[in-house]
Amino acid sequence: MGININRAIGSALPIVLMLLMILSLLAANALRTAIAESRLIDSLLVAGQVFETAELGIMAGLRFAYENPSGLPTDLPTDLPVTLSIVNPNRRGTVEATLSHTAIDNYCPMMDVLPVERLHYEIHSVASVDDLLRQTHIQGFYICREVCPGPCTGIESFPVESYWTVHDDA
Repeated sequence: MGININRAIGSALPIVLMLLMILSLLAANALRTAIAESRLIDSLLVAGQVFETAELGIMAGLRFAYENPSGLPTDLPTDLPVTLSIVNPNRRGTVEATLSHTAIDNYCPMMDVLPVERLHYEIHSVASVDDLLRQTHIQGFYICREVCPGPCTGIESFPVESYWTVHDDA
């Protein structure tokens, strides 16, 4: 019993073509997976950038409150929100922040022996990156001020952060 050489040579072509087809399918699947992962990584990168950009607005609002407490709005609801100018160092994306006065009450645990008012504020920071994603970060804080009918020392607390929320805008 011998091997027919003509028959063995003829079977090599279909085997090679079948192997090439299997390798082509594997390569196409690997390419599709790589493209999907690339898109996922890009969306995560954009989400991180929009988050950091919105936080720039929050930091600018808190810095304004610490450095310029007399510039904060004090009357409800007549004062307009304070619009803050923000320098975005990464230059990818935009951020707009406003600071507004939301409420007044007289509960201030750190100054409970004095007649005080607690002024509540909100910083709204709206950030977008390449019109792909938009987020709004809201930071609440309050300041306690001594209220005196006559001359007094005018004690005032630093801004105390009270809450923080994130909204993904469509």
